[in-house]
Amino acid sequence: MGPMQMKLLNEIEKSMRLKENGMNIASVVTLQEACVEAARDVNEYISPLCDATVHITIGVLRYVADLLEEEGGAR
Repeated sequence: MGPMQMKLLNEIEKSMRLKENGMNIASVVTLQEACVEAARDVNEYISPLCDATVHITIGVLRYVADLLEEEGGAR
């Protein structure tokens, strides 16, 4: 697992701990910030997009999202 994934995982775990301790608003804010940071990281890897590659990138991201959803549903 790379540093970007570890950072996101750590933030998700932090959000879960906050929720377990009844800190629902802090939990949501932590998760939102982690998602924005992850989106920025992904954007840095795929930018700039040109018209020729945008459809491929969308397909790849959809495939990865499907894998993550399947993995999350298996837990």
